[in-house]
Amino acid sequence: MKQQADRHRTEREFAAGDWVFLKLHPYRQHSLLKHPSHKLSPRFYGPFLIQAKVGKVAYRLSLPTSCRLHPVFHVSLLKKRIGEGTPLTATLPEFDDQGELLWRPERVLDMAVIKKKKRNTTQWLIQWHGLPAVDATWEDAHTIKARFPTFGA
Repeated sequence: MKQQADRHRTEREFAAGDWVFLKLHPYRQHSLLKHPSHKLSPRFYGPFLIQAKVGKVAYRLSLPTSCRLHPVFHVSLLKKRIGEGTPLTATLPEFDDQGELLWRPERVLDMAVIKKKKRNTTQWLIQWHGLPAVDATWEDAHTIKARFPTFGA
């Protein structure tokens, strides 16, 4: 049974000083409205520098000081950085004390009126605090106003 399970696994090993991308769990990266499909949410963040190898399959990463994640990750959550291109998502999202994502709208990039159940609904393209504009999501204006009453669009 172990042989069958190991067929799809690849042997990965990194050295101190390598740059890697960090994979966060997609079920924790949902937008404010908890969309049913997470296909378009970012999967990898980084790149981050490997400080040291911890045990056989864990590595300590050099994360930003504002990040509230534990700095040691299993090798299966890391992907080697190849090339010198700039990453799409270089910053990690902010977490609260319970480990949940903190989503705060930063600004409205665009506005659209769409029909939902035979009614016109205003939607805003929201850029979230700490995330780049390419990760902006369309949200209903009334939902943003209800959840963030101090946000002025």
